[in-house]
Amino acid sequence: MNEILVELRNVNCRLGDRQVFVGLDLTVEKGEIVSVVGVSGVGKSTLLKVIGGLVPVDEGIVRVFGQDLIVLSEEEVNERVRSRMGFVFQSGALFDWMTVEQNVLFPLIYGRRWGREGIKEGVERARGLIQLMGLEGAQDLLPAQLSGGMRKRVAIARALVAQPDLVLYDEPTSGLDPVMAGIIDDLIVRLRDQLGVTGIVVTHDLSSAIRCSDRIGMLHKGKMTACVPAHEFSRLDDPVVQQFVKGESVGPLTESR
Repeated sequence: MNEILVELRNVNCRLGDRQVFVGLDLTVEKGEIVSVVGVSGVGKSTLLKVIGGLVPVDEGIVRVFGQDLIVLSEEEVNERVRSRMGFVFQSGALFDWMTVEQNVLFPLIYGRRWGREGIKEGVERARGLIQLMGLEGAQDLLPAQLSGGMRKRVAIARALVAQPDLVLYDEPTSGLDPVMAGIIDDLIVRLRDQLGVTGIVVTHDLSSAIRCSDRIGMLHKGKMTACVPAHEFSRLDDPVVQQFVKGESVGPLTESR
């Protein structure tokens, strides 16, 4: 068994008057790409925030890189956990007034663990990532001058510049055409194969999840209904999974909403 990078056990989490997770379990091993699918509003993005220590839980175990997030201070979470993570936000979350290269460099320039002496090395790394993302010639452009797919690739490059062990992807193909979505999926796999980056992807796009994942889990009613090898997911006889796979309007998913 490979090293477990993320372990959630019996996690309960309430946000305001809404119970988001009830006995949620999930493990992710080093070198895996695990996608979590589900209908809108089920808590997929909240799951990433729990793993990143951005949303506290009421009960259960949240362990990342062997660190128990529940007992760590905010400073300890930053130093021991978030410093080893990259985040790719659904919107890209690029800074409009910064060029592509400046956006990619941002975590190194403003991250507390990087001093000025490391910036030269960081610039070389950022330029290498820009090239890896197929963005040659775009380094001096502003986000408003980029297509949606280009902005997603810039966001991924920024997430990788500090050489994280784990990247959390929030709807990385949302709003993209099928061809660009396929490019992003292939890129996520290539980053794992070439750089050893473990990935957790939350998405409502099943075809994307099947393309890029080792395992797929489905979030439903605060729990992980299934978490199986990607090629097995569509064949599960669980009625919740089958309604999601077939996109049917009638079934347990719509009844619960």
